[in-house]
Amino acid sequence: IAVALDDPNIIQIREKARECGIGVSFGFIEKDEDTFYSAQLTVGRDGEVIDLYRRISPGWKLPNADHHYQEGDSFHTFPFMNKKIAVALCGDLWHDENIESMRNLCPDVVFWSVYTDFNWEKWNADIKHEYAAQAQKVCDRVLYVNAYCKDKEGKEISRGGAALFENGLIIREIPSGKEDILIVEI
Repeated sequence: IAVALDDPNIIQIREKARECGIGVSFGFIEKDEDTFYSAQLTVGRDGEVIDLYRRISPGWKLPNADHHYQEGDSFHTFPFMNKKIAVALCGDLWHDENIESMRNLCPDVVFWSVYTDFNWEKWNADIKHEYAAQAQKVCDRVLYVNAYCKDKEGKEISRGGAALFENGLIIREIPSGKEDILIVEI
């Protein structure tokens, strides 16, 4: 379900961030008038919007999607807690031209939110290492998170997982298939 930045759900998340004094960054399908984007919103501890990133790679939409479904135009950085942060979504970091663009920004940390439906056992055994190696191409520190969701019948179709990739290594992680909170200090 696509939502606008003034949607009650977004407002509620912003209010909770302010109440709890924490920053929040999350992916969603953004509706901006009659246009849709795969996006990530970052909210500061005061509940104010710090950043809105729109995915730049086209792999998020069906091939027959019309002109209403669009991509953003570039990577950028924003300051958060004395760090220079950049965001990438899903397939963004699998294109050579995007890797170079991200690397040239020299971020301290990249937030990399994805939606993958790999078999969780295969992910935990070997695919996660491919993602760690890919992350190393763009930044020394990448915070990766995968969606956790179920289909209409309740079958898990994306089994989650999160990791801190540092210099191509998995420093801390929540394995795919396990719901938990990953706490890291950058």
